[in-house]
Amino acid sequence: MKRIAILAALFAAACGGGGGGSKTNAATTATFSYPSTGSAASGATTASATSALSTLTAFSSTTPDVAGATNVTGSLFDAANTALGGSVAFAAPAARVLPLFRQVRGQALFGEPTGPMPSNCGTLAGNTVTFDPAACTVTDNSTPGETVRGSLSGHVTRVSPGAAEWALVLTVTIQSSQASMTLELDDSGNFALTSTTAKAHEEAAIHASVNASQSMSLGVAQAADLDATLDGNCATYIVAPSTFEAKRVWTSVPQDVRNQNPAEFQNKGVKLVWTGCGTANAFLASN
Repeated sequence: MKRIAILAALFAAACGGGGGGSKTNAATTATFSYPSTGSAASGATTASATSALSTLTAFSSTTPDVAGATNVTGSLFDAANTALGGSVAFAAPAARVLPLFRQVRGQALFGEPTGPMPSNCGTLAGNTVTFDPAACTVTDNSTPGETVRGSLSGHVTRVSPGAAEWALVLTVTIQSSQASMTLELDDSGNFALTSTTAKAHEEAAIHASVNASQSMSLGVAQAADLDATLDGNCATYIVAPSTFEAKRVWTSVPQDVRNQNPAEFQNKGVKLVWTGCGTANAFLASN
Protein backbone atom coordinates (compact mmCIF):
# COMPACT_ATOMS: atom_id res chain seq x y z
CA MET A 1 0.00 0.00 0.00
CA LYS A 2 1.21 3.46 -0.76
CA ARG A 3 2.70 5.36 2.16
CA ILE A 4 0.35 8.29 1.88
CA ALA A 5 -2.66 5.97 1.73
CA ILE A 6 -1.47 4.32 4.92
CA LEU A 7 -1.39 7.63 6.74
CA ALA A 8 -4.89 8.44 5.50
CA ALA A 9 -6.06 5.06 6.77
CA LEU A 10 -4.48 5.75 10.15
CA PHE A 11 -6.70 8.80 10.58
CA ALA A 12 -9.79 7.39 8.88
CA ALA A 13 -11.54 6.87 12.22
CA ALA A 14 -11.11 10.50 13.22
CA CYS A 15 -14.26 12.46 12.53
CA GLY A 16 -12.75 15.87 12.98
CA GLY A 17 -8.97 15.63 13.03
CA GLY A 18 -6.47 16.75 15.63
CA GLY A 19 -4.98 20.03 16.66
CA GLY A 20 -2.40 21.84 14.64
CA GLY A 21 0.69 20.84 16.61
CA SER A 22 3.51 23.15 17.63
CA LYS A 23 7.20 23.65 17.13
CA THR A 24 7.61 24.37 20.83
CA ASN A 25 9.13 21.23 22.34
CA ALA A 26 6.63 19.98 24.88
CA ALA A 27 8.90 17.22 26.14
CA THR A 28 11.56 19.66 27.33
CA THR A 29 9.18 21.36 29.77
CA ALA A 30 7.25 18.23 30.76
CA THR A 31 7.71 16.88 34.28
CA PHE A 32 7.13 13.32 35.49
CA SER A 33 6.68 11.94 39.01
CA TYR A 34 9.11 9.04 39.17
CA PRO A 35 8.73 6.27 41.76
CA SER A 36 11.13 6.16 44.68
CA THR A 37 12.32 2.68 43.72
CA GLY A 38 13.77 1.80 40.35
CA SER A 39 15.04 -1.36 38.67
CA ALA A 40 18.40 -2.21 37.18
CA ALA A 41 18.77 -0.56 33.78
CA SER A 42 19.53 -2.85 30.87
CA GLY A 43 23.03 -3.01 29.49
CA ALA A 44 21.77 -1.70 26.16
CA THR A 45 20.32 1.38 27.84
CA THR A 46 23.49 2.34 29.69
CA ALA A 47 25.58 1.47 26.63
CA SER A 48 23.51 3.86 24.48
CA ALA A 49 24.32 6.73 26.84
CA THR A 50 28.00 5.77 26.78
CA SER A 51 27.92 5.64 22.98
CA ALA A 52 26.37 9.11 22.83
CA LEU A 53 29.09 10.41 25.13
CA SER A 54 31.78 8.90 22.90
CA THR A 55 30.29 10.56 19.80
CA LEU A 56 30.06 13.94 21.50
CA THR A 57 33.63 13.66 22.74
CA ALA A 58 34.97 12.79 19.29
CA PHE A 59 33.35 15.81 17.64
CA SER A 60 34.31 18.30 20.33
CA SER A 61 37.94 17.26 20.63
CA THR A 62 38.97 17.35 16.97
CA THR A 63 38.66 19.66 13.99
CA PRO A 64 34.97 19.61 13.03
CA ASP A 65 33.91 17.84 9.86
CA VAL A 66 30.63 17.04 8.16
CA ALA A 67 30.61 13.37 9.15
CA GLY A 68 31.24 14.16 12.81
CA ALA A 69 28.58 16.85 12.80
CA THR A 70 25.92 14.51 11.46
CA ASN A 71 26.79 11.82 14.01
CA VAL A 72 26.47 14.30 16.88
CA THR A 73 22.90 15.19 15.99
CA GLY A 74 21.71 11.60 16.27
CA SER A 75 23.59 10.38 19.34
CA LEU A 76 21.31 11.61 22.14
CA PHE A 77 18.22 11.04 19.96
CA ASP A 78 19.11 7.36 19.67
CA ALA A 79 20.01 7.09 23.37
CA ALA A 80 16.60 8.50 24.30
CA ASN A 81 14.86 6.05 21.96
CA THR A 82 16.62 3.14 23.63
CA ALA A 83 15.82 4.37 27.13
CA LEU A 84 12.15 4.99 26.32
CA GLY A 85 11.74 1.60 24.68
CA GLY A 86 11.53 1.84 20.91
CA SER A 87 12.16 4.69 18.56
CA VAL A 88 9.93 7.75 18.45
CA ALA A 89 10.16 7.40 14.68
CA PHE A 90 8.50 3.98 14.97
CA ALA A 91 6.12 4.61 17.87
CA ALA A 92 2.84 2.81 17.12
CA PRO A 93 0.64 3.56 15.35
CA ALA A 94 2.87 6.19 13.82
CA ALA A 95 5.01 3.24 12.77
CA ARG A 96 3.05 3.27 9.56
CA VAL A 97 4.38 6.58 8.34
CA LEU A 98 7.14 8.07 10.49
CA PRO A 99 9.84 5.65 9.27
CA LEU A 100 9.99 8.08 6.36
CA PHE A 101 11.80 10.42 8.71
CA ARG A 102 14.40 7.78 9.44
CA GLN A 103 14.80 7.07 5.72
CA VAL A 104 15.25 10.68 4.67
CA ARG A 105 17.28 11.60 7.74
CA GLY A 106 19.58 8.66 7.10
CA GLN A 107 19.88 9.54 3.44
CA ALA A 108 20.64 13.17 4.23
CA LEU A 109 23.03 12.64 7.09
CA PHE A 110 24.61 9.26 6.55
CA GLY A 111 24.20 8.42 2.88
CA GLU A 112 21.67 5.66 3.57
CA PRO A 113 19.88 3.82 2.17
CA THR A 114 19.99 4.92 -1.48
CA GLY A 115 22.93 7.27 -1.57
CA PRO A 116 24.11 10.52 -0.02
CA MET A 117 22.93 14.04 -0.44
CA PRO A 118 24.91 16.12 -2.95
CA SER A 119 28.53 16.64 -1.94
CA ASN A 120 27.91 20.32 -1.27
CA CYS A 121 25.04 19.64 1.13
CA GLY A 122 27.16 20.09 4.25
CA THR A 123 29.76 22.85 4.12
CA LEU A 124 32.38 23.61 6.74
CA ALA A 125 33.35 27.20 7.55
CA GLY A 126 35.41 27.75 10.65
CA ASN A 127 33.93 25.52 13.33
CA THR A 128 30.42 25.35 11.82
CA VAL A 129 28.96 22.79 9.45
CA THR A 130 25.98 24.31 7.61
CA PHE A 131 23.29 22.35 5.75
CA ASP A 132 21.73 24.39 2.94
CA PRO A 133 18.24 23.23 1.86
CA ALA A 134 18.99 24.42 -1.66
CA ALA A 135 21.64 21.70 -1.84
CA CYS A 136 20.40 19.24 0.81
CA THR A 137 17.34 17.91 -1.01
CA VAL A 138 16.48 14.39 -2.18
CA THR A 139 13.53 13.25 -4.30
CA ASP A 140 12.10 9.73 -4.47
CA ASN A 141 9.74 8.70 -7.27
CA SER A 142 10.14 4.97 -6.77
CA THR A 143 6.49 4.48 -5.78
CA PRO A 144 4.21 4.89 -8.83
CA GLY A 145 1.96 7.92 -8.57
CA GLU A 146 3.76 9.30 -5.53
CA THR A 147 6.59 11.79 -5.06
CA VAL A 148 8.55 12.02 -1.82
CA ARG A 149 10.86 14.98 -1.30
CA GLY A 150 13.08 15.58 1.73
CA SER A 151 15.19 18.62 2.56
CA LEU A 152 17.56 19.45 5.40
CA SER A 153 18.59 22.83 6.80
CA GLY A 154 20.47 24.05 9.84
CA HIS A 155 23.92 23.89 11.39
CA VAL A 156 26.21 22.13 13.85
CA THR A 157 28.83 24.29 15.57
CA ARG A 158 31.77 23.43 17.79
CA VAL A 159 31.49 26.39 20.15
CA SER A 160 34.81 25.62 21.84
CA PRO A 161 36.94 22.57 22.59
CA GLY A 162 34.55 20.36 24.53
CA ALA A 163 31.35 22.18 23.59
CA ALA A 164 28.99 22.25 20.61
CA GLU A 165 25.42 23.14 19.65
CA TRP A 166 23.14 22.35 16.72
CA ALA A 167 19.77 23.19 15.20
CA LEU A 168 18.37 21.25 12.26
CA VAL A 169 15.07 21.10 10.41
CA LEU A 170 14.19 18.13 8.22
CA THR A 171 11.09 18.46 6.04
CA VAL A 172 9.45 15.67 4.06
CA THR A 173 6.57 16.16 1.62
CA ILE A 174 4.62 13.37 -0.03
CA GLN A 175 2.33 14.12 -2.93
CA SER A 176 -0.08 11.87 -4.79
CA SER A 177 -3.27 12.36 -6.76
CA GLN A 178 -5.35 11.37 -3.70
CA ALA A 179 -3.70 13.37 -0.94
CA SER A 180 -0.68 15.30 0.23
CA MET A 181 1.31 15.01 3.43
CA THR A 182 3.97 17.10 5.15
CA LEU A 183 6.23 15.89 7.94
CA GLU A 184 8.69 18.08 9.80
CA LEU A 185 11.41 17.22 12.30
CA ASP A 186 12.97 19.98 14.40
CA ASP A 187 16.12 18.77 16.17
CA SER A 188 18.35 20.92 18.36
CA GLY A 189 20.75 20.49 21.23
CA ASN A 190 23.99 21.36 22.94
CA PHE A 191 26.65 19.82 25.14
CA ALA A 192 29.68 20.76 27.21
CA LEU A 193 32.41 18.33 28.26
CA THR A 194 35.31 18.54 30.68
CA SER A 195 37.72 15.85 31.83
CA THR A 196 35.35 14.91 34.67
CA THR A 197 31.85 16.02 33.60
CA ALA A 198 29.47 15.89 30.65
CA LYS A 199 26.28 17.90 30.31
CA ALA A 200 24.13 17.54 27.19
CA HIS A 201 20.61 18.39 26.04
CA GLU A 202 18.75 17.34 22.90
CA GLU A 203 15.17 17.94 21.85
CA ALA A 204 13.27 16.83 18.78
CA ALA A 205 9.71 17.48 17.63
CA ILE A 206 7.96 15.65 14.83
CA HIS A 207 4.74 16.88 13.25
CA ALA A 208 2.83 15.22 10.44
CA SER A 209 -0.18 16.65 8.63
CA VAL A 210 -2.26 15.14 5.84
CA ASN A 211 -4.76 16.72 3.47
CA ALA A 212 -7.14 14.33 1.81
CA SER A 213 -10.90 14.10 2.37
CA GLN A 214 -10.17 15.92 5.62
CA SER A 215 -7.19 17.58 7.28
CA MET A 216 -5.54 15.77 10.18
CA SER A 217 -2.33 15.92 12.16
CA LEU A 218 -0.08 13.93 14.47
CA GLY A 219 2.70 15.37 16.63
CA VAL A 220 5.21 14.02 19.12
CA ALA A 221 8.11 15.60 21.04
CA GLN A 222 11.15 14.04 22.65
CA ALA A 223 13.85 15.41 24.93
CA ALA A 224 17.02 13.99 26.48
CA ASP A 225 19.33 15.32 29.19
CA LEU A 226 22.65 13.88 30.29
CA ASP A 227 24.39 15.05 33.46
CA ALA A 228 27.36 12.76 33.90
CA THR A 229 30.37 12.37 36.14
CA LEU A 230 33.30 10.86 34.24
CA ASP A 231 36.09 8.64 35.49
CA GLY A 232 38.88 7.48 33.22
CA ASN A 233 39.40 4.43 35.43
CA CYS A 234 35.91 3.20 34.48
CA ALA A 235 35.79 1.31 31.19
CA THR A 236 32.48 2.97 30.27
CA TYR A 237 33.55 6.37 31.72
CA ILE A 238 30.17 7.21 33.31
CA VAL A 239 30.01 6.69 37.07
CA ALA A 240 27.80 7.70 40.00
CA PRO A 241 26.28 10.23 40.61
CA SER A 242 25.30 10.57 36.93
CA THR A 243 21.79 10.86 35.49
CA PHE A 244 20.18 10.58 32.07
CA GLU A 245 16.53 11.50 31.50
CA ALA A 246 14.50 10.91 28.35
CA LYS A 247 10.93 12.13 27.84
CA ARG A 248 8.33 11.66 25.11
CA VAL A 249 5.14 13.73 24.82
CA TRP A 250 2.40 13.41 22.21
CA THR A 251 1.39 16.91 21.14
CA SER A 252 -1.29 16.31 18.51
CA VAL A 253 -3.42 13.20 18.12
CA PRO A 254 -6.94 12.95 16.65
CA GLN A 255 -9.20 12.23 19.62
CA ASP A 256 -10.91 9.25 18.04
CA VAL A 257 -7.54 7.69 17.30
CA ARG A 258 -6.38 8.33 20.87
CA ASN A 259 -9.58 6.74 22.21
CA GLN A 260 -8.96 3.59 20.21
CA ASN A 261 -5.35 3.24 21.40
CA PRO A 262 -5.01 5.17 24.69
CA ALA A 263 -2.01 3.21 25.97
CA GLU A 264 -0.08 3.83 22.78
CA PHE A 265 -0.30 7.59 23.19
CA GLN A 266 0.77 7.86 26.81
CA ASN A 267 3.42 10.43 27.59
CA LYS A 268 6.49 8.65 28.95
CA GLY A 269 9.57 9.48 30.95
CA VAL A 270 12.55 7.42 32.08
CA LYS A 271 15.37 8.51 34.35
CA LEU A 272 18.61 6.60 34.75
CA VAL A 273 20.59 7.09 37.96
CA TRP A 274 24.08 5.59 37.94
CA THR A 275 25.05 3.46 40.94
CA GLY A 276 28.62 2.73 39.89
CA CYS A 277 30.86 2.21 36.88
CA GLY A 278 28.55 1.43 33.97
CA THR A 279 25.60 0.42 36.18
CA ALA A 280 22.39 2.37 36.75
CA ASN A 281 18.85 2.10 38.02
CA ALA A 282 15.94 3.04 35.77
CA PHE A 283 12.87 4.91 37.00
CA LEU A 284 9.80 4.90 34.73
CA ALA A 285 6.75 7.18 34.66
CA SER A 286 3.84 7.93 32.32
CA ASN A 287 0.71 10.03 32.17
